[in-house]
Amino acid sequence: MQIYISYLKGTLSSPQKTFQEILKDKKSSQIIGIYLASYIIYKMVEYSLISKQISSFYFFPSILQTAPSTLYIYLSLLSPVIFAAYIGIQHIILHTFFSQKGTFLQLLTINSLFSTIIFIFDIFVIYTTIHIPQTQIFFLITTLWSIYLTITAYSIIYKISKKKALAAYLVQLFPLIALGFAFSIIAF
Repeated sequence: MQIYISYLKGTLSSPQKTFQEILKDKKSSQIIGIYLASYIIYKMVEYSLISKQISSFYFFPSILQTAPSTLYIYLSLLSPVIFAAYIGIQHIILHTFFSQKGTFLQLLTINSLFSTIIFIFDIFVIYTTIHIPQTQIFFLITTLWSIYLTITAYSIIYKISKKKALAAYLVQLFPLIALGFAFSIIAF
């Protein structure tokens, strides 16, 4: 656990160096396991914050409010599978078009690590946005930082330049948009 916390701190202060250390470390399953545990905690806290926000906006009877919460719970349970599929799509695109180096497990490990940090920031942002709506700019900051970490991870894992990593990031958005569109059709 101590090494994991040092990785979290390193991701905040020096992501490139930390990602290189993680690639040398052979305990990737521990990072993925901690990610899953932090994801469950994150979703529980997020749900409690969002459900309070939803109940303050809607004046429907409580029976009508159970449908969105049930959908939220199902999507939360599916999210780790969707996350792994998304990482798989990233790996296939990177491996096919940009570099033969890097593995799915390396990409999954590093994404799991910095996703844990993003969870912490998201909880802060959701909480502050509920109480101070003008703080929504923090969502943009978190998103831009996540994009930077993703590009850095691509560059290190697949041993490509930052420009190619940015191109890979932009290319992988197309399947993501297609998946989102497909899920929205299925959900509604």
